[in-house]
Amino acid sequence: MTSSGVRRRAAAVALGLAAVAAPGSGAAAHDGGHGDRRYAIVGVTDSTVTFLAPGERWLRAGSYGIAVDPRQRDALVGRLRVLHRSGDSSVALVTGQTTRMSTDYIAIFRRPSTPTLRQRSFWGGVAAGAVAGAAAALAIVGGR
Repeated sequence: MTSSGVRRRAAAVALGLAAVAAPGSGAAAHDGGHGDRRYAIVGVTDSTVTFLAPGERWLRAGSYGIAVDPRQRDALVGRLRVLHRSGDSSVALVTGQTTRMSTDYIAIFRRPSTPTLRQRSFWGGVAAGAVAGAAAALAIVGGR
C-alpha cells in the first residue's frame, strides 16, 4: 500500500472514531448543569420565605434566586438569597420585593454549572481523541 493510501485510511479511521465519539445535541441527556429549578413557597413572613428543596445539595446559604408569580406568566415579585438550610427546607431573605409575598408564588434557583474537568463528556472526548490519534499513528507507521 502506498503512503497516500495509508494516510487516507488513517484519516478515514480518525473521522469514523470522531463521528462515533461525538456527543449528540445533549438536550435530552444532559442540560450542562444550567437548568432552573422551581420550588413551591410553603411559608411567608414579612422578610423571609420558606421553601422545600429535597435532595438539592448544591443549594446552600448565600445562593441567589427569584420569586415569581406563575399565574402572571412568571412575573418577578422579588429576589431571594438563601439564609440557611435545615433538612429539606430552606429559608431565604426577600429583597427587591415588588408585591407582598404569598405561598402562591414559586422560588426559582439556577443550579451552578459543573466545571469542565468534572464532566464525563470532556473525558469521553479525551479518550476518543487518544484512540483516534493512536489509530492514525499506527496506520501511518504500519504503512512504511
